[in-house]
Amino acid sequence: MGSAWAGLDVRPADRKGKGLFAKRRYHAGELICTVEGTLWESYYDPDYTDGPASYAIGHGKWIEPHADNPSRFVNHSCEPTARMGEVTKIVALRDIQPGEEITIDYATTEEDPYWFLECRCGSPRCRGKITATLVFPK
Repeated sequence: MGSAWAGLDVRPADRKGKGLFAKRRYHAGELICTVEGTLWESYYDPDYTDGPASYAIGHGKWIEPHADNPSRFVNHSCEPTARMGEVTKIVALRDIQPGEEITIDYATTEEDPYWFLECRCGSPRCRGKITATLVFPK
């Protein structure tokens, strides 16, 4: 799996299919992985339906992680353990212990005003519906 997978493991995650888990401790602010994949551009569609597992990297621009990239397995949580750092970097939001799931708030990875996702994170602070909050300069 290469150096991109050092300290990380994919395994079943409650209510969410597969998830990315820490095999070692990550300190707050530490790089966990880099999103690497296929770049694509599109307009925002009011008839939005489920699309690829992509991260917004600019206005109308996304990167869809390669199948062998750890970022492909990062699930959403309304109480995330990680966040997006620089555009394609996933960093620890707080100290993460071995065995903890690496999660981010998907709302912070999308600016499409039509995009939404019903939340299944199970957090006591669950919002129920995730909508885009990210805004890139136009």
